[in-house]
Amino acid sequence: MLNYLRADLYRSWKSGTLIGMVGALFGVLILVVGMDAAAYAGLLPGNAAVGGTVNGSFASLAASSLFNANYLPLLSAWCTVYLVASDYKNGSHKTMLAIPRARTAYVGSKVAFAALVSAVLCALALALAAVLPPLFGLRYASVPSVGETLGWWGCATLVCLGYGAACMLLALLTRNETLGWCLALFMGLGLVDITVIQLVGLAALFVSELAPLARAVTDGMLVTWSSTVSTGTGFLANAGAVAHVALVPLAWTVGAGLLARLSFRRKAL
Repeated sequence: MLNYLRADLYRSWKSGTLIGMVGALFGVLILVVGMDAAAYAGLLPGNAAVGGTVNGSFASLAASSLFNANYLPLLSAWCTVYLVASDYKNGSHKTMLAIPRARTAYVGSKVAFAALVSAVLCALALALAAVLPPLFGLRYASVPSVGETLGWWGCATLVCLGYGAACMLLALLTRNETLGWCLALFMGLGLVDITVIQLVGLAALFVSELAPLARAVTDGMLVTWSSTVSTGTGFLANAGAVAHVALVPLAWTVGAGLLARLSFRRKAL
């Protein structure tokens, strides 16, 4: 599996996909900070940076900028989808199909790659959010503790990992590059989760007995806890919320990995 992981890292870097995701992350944050600086300078209406002070901390800036619309989960999943989609495009996945043990290593390497990319991008998001505002003459109203920063980073990484594993599964199931990209886009932006929540919630309006199911479905969707992470570090004081943010993405990761392995095992040359 380590050989596949090393190859995945090389391919994502050589193709420019990983660099592109980092560039997109930087672009979103520089846009948000630039707009705050412009508002402070009186160039734009608004009070996002009253007196040169940005509300909240660098963790809250990274959270609100990158998780409100699921940008960071999508960016982290995009790298993993690229690997699977490119394998189907050039037919290199057939090598794994010819060797039974290689299939498990292939799926495992993609999950490990998703975890690594998620951790790096979330850490980079925090670092950029901390560095960029001072460059524009802005300061933060508060500074999170090391424990809060690490706690948010860990939860954000797990949410991104959950989306990465789910998108990897969709890319493997479709066996089509274009369809894999499209489904990953819908999943990565949380549109699939939201659609399922709304459909079950609508059914619960007509059948009251489905209300517990609707609540369970909402609690089990990644987008619910992605929204929690988007609030910043405040949720870390709630042990129940932290447990859900950690366990739900892990459950999605394990489930997606097992289903991906089962699907890949059944494919033929």
